[in-house]
Amino acid sequence: VGQQWMQLEGDGLTADGSRVSAASSQELTQLLQVCAMCAETKINGVCQDGRLDISGSATESALTELVGLAGINVKTTRKSFPLLKISHRSERRLFMSTLHKAGETERLLLVKGSPLEVLARSASFMDESRTRPMTQDMVDRVTRANERMAKEGQRVLGFAYKFMEDNPDGALEERLIWLGLVGMTDPPREGIRELIGQFHRAGVRTVMITGDQEISARAIAKALNLSGDETLNIMDAKVLDACSDAELVEAARRTHVYARVTPSHKLKIINAIQASGQTVAMTGDGINDGPALKAADIGIAMGQSGTDLARDVADVVLEKDNLELMAMTLADGRSIYQNIRKSVHFFLATNISEIQIMVTALAMGLNSPLNVMQLLWINLISDIFPGLALAAETPESDVMDQAPRDADAPIFNGGNFKSMLAESSVITGGAMASLLYGMSRYGAGLRASGLAFQTLTLGQLLHAFTCRSETAGMFTDKQLPKNRQLNWAIGGSVAAQILTMVYPPLRSFLGLTAISAADSLMISATSVAPVVINELGKAAREKKALPAPEINEAAWEDTEQDDPACDTPEATDAGQRRNGEDKDIKIAC
Repeated sequence: VGQQWMQLEGDGLTADGSRVSAASSQELTQLLQVCAMCAETKINGVCQDGRLDISGSATESALTELVGLAGINVKTTRKSFPLLKISHRSERRLFMSTLHKAGETERLLLVKGSPLEVLARSASFMDESRTRPMTQDMVDRVTRANERMAKEGQRVLGFAYKFMEDNPDGALEERLIWLGLVGMTDPPREGIRELIGQFHRAGVRTVMITGDQEISARAIAKALNLSGDETLNIMDAKVLDACSDAELVEAARRTHVYARVTPSHKLKIINAIQASGQTVAMTGDGINDGPALKAADIGIAMGQSGTDLARDVADVVLEKDNLELMAMTLADGRSIYQNIRKSVHFFLATNISEIQIMVTALAMGLNSPLNVMQLLWINLISDIFPGLALAAETPESDVMDQAPRDADAPIFNGGNFKSMLAESSVITGGAMASLLYGMSRYGAGLRASGLAFQTLTLGQLLHAFTCRSETAGMFTDKQLPKNRQLNWAIGGSVAAQILTMVYPPLRSFLGLTAISAADSLMISATSVAPVVINELGKAAREKKALPAPEINEAAWEDTEQDDPACDTPEATDAGQRRNGEDKDIKIAC
């Protein structure tokens, strides 16, 4: 203001460390009056700490609070110049203006918005309480001040005004009197940078869609490490408008930030990202976010700060605007999907082993090794409780370090079915070994088939431990969290199975006979061996799947650049704006 820098500190303005009064200069007074009147905030009263209780957008609320802290009565100022008309910011008007009554025939026009847009419409400026013609030197000063504030990550607004007669001819927002700049920091909420890092490790890319100018957006994106290890690519709204649909889809694969966007741009961006083959989860809170939230694959609305429209069209509403819940939900969703796979994997592998032993025995010319009651017992004991316990597994420690799965991919592929068939064959091999051992010692009959029954049931139960993870096991470095439900399920089922060996009525019911100590050792060996073999196979697959270490001797270079070409930016799955409250207001010439 008046070619002077001022800072909001505590409950007042300072310049060069000294407290500044709102009445210290006419330029400052007029700028604060524009902040008070060129807004749609509502004053509800005064809080216990003396600050104003304000309703409205975060930006306008911060400006209104600035006026109150500077010692100007907002309500009195507004009453002095009754509001006649509001012209909102739009796609072609990057500023807002309000028209006020200043006399019988005189009108006061107030303008705030994009600094360079407002500056371009200013024919003069206030300096030392006088109006001076706008000069190129002043334009350069304002431009440098705007860049300085924007590089600090501030949202910068330009302010101007003019008095005029009622019912003027031509456009109102022309030949304005420039007042100054106001910059507001909207710092990322604590932990957001770490949250974005979690998304990057999970293979989820992040995009910022903002109405801020490119310089501010770049500073914030760097602070958040929005692009991760990639070069930060920013697309300005002017470049976006110049792109064809095909060019925008191609650009959507590489853009991290969209700057100075309008409401219609948001929907266009979401459609382009989807057309590039990416799944989009978008967060939003305003009325203007409604169409994009509805078009996104997953629309996420803010429960506290979001508008009713945003909440109505969204698929998910964050009750407390806690973005960390998104990472937790992503981990839980992946865990649920994995648990379904684990349970189905267990059911298929164990049931295939039952089919295999029956087919193998018949192919060898042997009688059926299992009767109907034994098959029913196996399905009741070995399937139900372990399968339910596998569905209750807690997320694996690296669930957020895994790459996203293809949404169109089947739950199991050919490789998975081969693994299941191999695992079931090992279980079947253990049961067949018991059967052949029994036949060689006791001949064909109940004792031999009883050994196969015991081995098959216990082998299936123990196989649940193998199904807990496709990558972690007893011979891998990765450790799994405890699953007490599974331990209880398998422990109870094993106890019930032991009961079939020692409780005569149950043995008779299932068509079994007593077993000797040697038989017990054989059952133990042939039921545990499949677990060990399958775990060794898992460890071998994991070792084979590990990528070979790479040695990168290339020197690091600072390659960040702003390439506005349509074929360079890249877009990601999720659009996320910075989150927080407007703070640290700075005023400049």
